[in-house]
Amino acid sequence: EAIRVYRWSAVAVGLVGVLVISWPELTLLGSGAALGDQEVLGVIAALVAAAISAVAMLLVRNLVQSEPTATIVLWFS
Repeated sequence: EAIRVYRWSAVAVGLVGVLVISWPELTLLGSGAALGDQEVLGVIAALVAAAISAVAMLLVRNLVQSEPTATIVLWFS
């Protein structure tokens, strides 16, 4: 499937949002504080969960062509 410019721009905006949320001490003029180990682990867990969710959506898109809807709902719920 073709990915157009507006989708890539949405990905870029999303990544900027992740940066802003995961680094609360971000400032333009001062020096931001480093994230602690627990915060880094949380950010990594959120990014991994988002990637796994994206893969699941791709799988559902492919499964719709070969499996009944009830089967897909059963396996993904």
